[in-house]
Amino acid sequence: MSCMFVVPKTLNSETYSMCTQDFRGEMLPQWETLLRKLFPIALPNSVSWNRLDDIFAILRGLVSTADLCHMLLPSSGGIDIHRVARSPDSRCIDIIDHGHIHTMVPKLLTCEIFKDSLEHSYFRLECSSLAPEGDTESPNIKDEELVRLRDGTYTSRIGWDDGVMYDERGYEIELPKGAKLATRYMGGIFVFVCKASEFGQSDEAYNGLQNTMSAAEFRDHIRLRWIRR
Repeated sequence: MSCMFVVPKTLNSETYSMCTQDFRGEMLPQWETLLRKLFPIALPNSVSWNRLDDIFAILRGLVSTADLCHMLLPSSGGIDIHRVARSPDSRCIDIIDHGHIHTMVPKLLTCEIFKDSLEHSYFRLECSSLAPEGDTESPNIKDEELVRLRDGTYTSRIGWDDGVMYDERGYEIELPKGAKLATRYMGGIFVFVCKASEFGQSDEAYNGLQNTMSAAEFRDHIRLRWIRR
């Protein structure tokens, strides 16, 4: 049986379980291969990168195989990653999901490896602060959804669903070609996990837990909650 990971809820539990196991059987070896290619001599316990070029190269490697990796967002939820690109803002990178741009300022990328459970190894991306581009009255805004134009500038999301934007006089005009939805993150912790891992398939993975713990606390949590059971 060949199945995508997202299985309609109308399938019975036996069929759903078979699809899940098929997906794990296909993806977990590829996750291990990715880690061993990244560290061909020996797998470390933990390693970090702080240069933007290095972070960019590592993240591009994570998207080399479709359906392999999920990015967990700081507040809640997660996305598939289809492409990693340079941002018009030289401090930032763009992580693109079905045409929706997620942009952030990388500070430190860490790979945490569990040699006795490689499926639960993960990448943790700590991001620096980024000033809002849109109009906001909240001093504690964590992210903002705007429309990025082809020249790298931003405009309000208002009108996006109708294919329009508003000029400086408030007149409605058609959205120019190449405009994309973009979420800009003011900071936060992102985690990249193997989608087929037990943790990656759990509800817990998508509650923003990584943004409430230190790097050491989150690593300990994964080991105690998902490996030593």
